[in-house]
Amino acid sequence: MLQVIEDSDDPGVGNWVLREKGPKNSVSNLGEQINLFWREEYPFRVLDREKIVDPLKWWIDMAKHDHASVLGVSLLKFNLISIQLM
Repeated sequence: MLQVIEDSDDPGVGNWVLREKGPKNSVSNLGEQINLFWREEYPFRVLDREKIVDPLKWWIDMAKHDHASVLGVSLLKFNLISIQLM
């Protein structure tokens, strides 16, 4: 998908976050964001997990956050694909 985004001039191809960051930065950011998520560091640190009543909304919000956008977008896309396969 990153190669398709890079090769296309159509702004409708791919996700705007991945388009804006480009393939190399997207891959680099994804690695960094997975590490932040795994270590429960900012912006993934959740002090009260009970307050997250809608995990999908939480990930949508993460996709809008500059330090979580690539992981957020990737997980949302994965969820959409999983739902369509059911």
